[in-house]
Amino acid sequence: MEGKTLAQIYALVLGGVLVLVGILGFLVEPSFAVGDDAQRGTLIAFDINGWHNVVHLLSGLVGLAMAGTAAKARLFCIGYGAVYVLVTILGLVVGDGGLLLSLIPINTADNLLHVAIAVTGIAVGLSSPVPSGAGGPAALTPIARPGIPPGRARQRDLAHVPHRTRGPCGPRSASGRTAARGAARARLEVRPRSSRA
Repeated sequence: MEGKTLAQIYALVLGGVLVLVGILGFLVEPSFAVGDDAQRGTLIAFDINGWHNVVHLLSGLVGLAMAGTAAKARLFCIGYGAVYVLVTILGLVVGDGGLLLSLIPINTADNLLHVAIAVTGIAVGLSSPVPSGAGGPAALTPIARPGIPPGRARQRDLAHVPHRTRGPCGPRSASGRTAARGAARARLEVRPRSSRA
């Protein structure tokens, strides 16, 4: 696990555990009945059924898939934690022995686990560093064009690239200002001139 962020480790471990729980859950209670006919089994101390097992499997697979990069793992931790805040609230409203959405059995042990997942997920996500280069669209670079040497993109090629007012190491470079001015001029030149009769 060397070189992995805490968010990546959390996503890997939680994802693996959820996949395992989802698989084992089908051995305990595979029923997909709904509403008053919904059946429930108990895995350790937690109420489960087929729907609950599917939720575990899918959640675990998402965690495993997003553990590959620090940015995705951080997003998973914060997003998953936020979702589980909502799940906890809904579970407390339904109460011990109730059904979430008339599908998923919930008990007190589930609610306590959901609180723990929500708190730890958000805490791990927020405490994990934001990866460098995760500036989103502002980090885009122009597309290379055949016949144009690298670093010599035409003004129209740079027009679609968003510019920052400040880069990671200070004010944006002079070439960035020049490109922004060139793009603005190009937009002005495109406007049709009105003719007076």
